[in-house]
Amino acid sequence: MLYWGEDEGKEECKTCKRSRWKQKGHETTSDIEKQQNKLPAKVLRYFPLIPRLKRMFMSSKIVKSMVWHIEHNNNDGLMRHPRDSKAWKTFDLKYLDFALHPQNVRLALASDSFNPFGSLSISYSIWPLVITPYNTPPWMCMKQTNFILSSIIHGK
Repeated sequence: MLYWGEDEGKEECKTCKRSRWKQKGHETTSDIEKQQNKLPAKVLRYFPLIPRLKRMFMSSKIVKSMVWHIEHNNNDGLMRHPRDSKAWKTFDLKYLDFALHPQNVRLALASDSFNPFGSLSISYSIWPLVITPYNTPPWMCMKQTNFILSSIIHGK
């Protein structure tokens, strides 16, 4: 749960009712000390996406590649790029306004170490969230230089 916006003042998770704060185990500390020493159980570090996308469109080389998915269409039935997938085509049919503008950016979200049901025995201390723009050709969109580190979640 993100403690942001209308949930900013909440002290526990709406779903699991866990405390927002790390528990220290000091029963003898006063209420004033508890208020001053609160440490969040997990911390999300967010890196803004919009400035990075703006920088991509400022580059004349990259801006030409950002419309590759429209200009180089593949109709032979083979999947060479995510734009060849059924999901991409279904999305285009459902959201025609978005599909009509080739500069609209299509993004993929990837992560390492998500364990939503706690079924894995391994606990990680950092979870990176990486965004990849899919507008570019396959030899560009899967290069490490085009990966955008969006967020990092600290804590087990």
